[in-house]
Amino acid sequence: MLTRLMEAHPLVRWGRSAHLTSTIPDGWYDIADALFGEIEACLSEDELALFHVASICPRRGQLLIILEGNYTEEIGLLVDGLAALSRLICQECGGQDALFRHPAVNLTLCDFCEHERGVRIRRSRSMPNR
Repeated sequence: MLTRLMEAHPLVRWGRSAHLTSTIPDGWYDIADALFGEIEACLSEDELALFHVASICPRRGQLLIILEGNYTEEIGLLVDGLAALSRLICQECGGQDALFRHPAVNLTLCDFCEHERGVRIRRSRSMPNR
């Protein structure tokens, strides 16, 4: 997903280790794509050159984007808004209905994905060791 996002937004600078420290769950790709599209639309190439994306990763049930360098307050607010929005969207499928936050692992899932994940967990525990 990260490679796809990088290719979709060639004007955004990506830190050298971004590909090592970043992951985007499938359900959050669209909101990350929209964020970087908005960033590219509201900044000049010179302004975009002043900062880079250091990391994108799920943390505590939300999508966290870490920027390094000099960026405007507006960009900071857009990134904070994305984090808040990601708390309302299933990280597996992108659904927005009846979200479940798993307290132990900090996942943000819709009812369907929570059930599917639960089924997978139960099945994996009940399978005999080979």
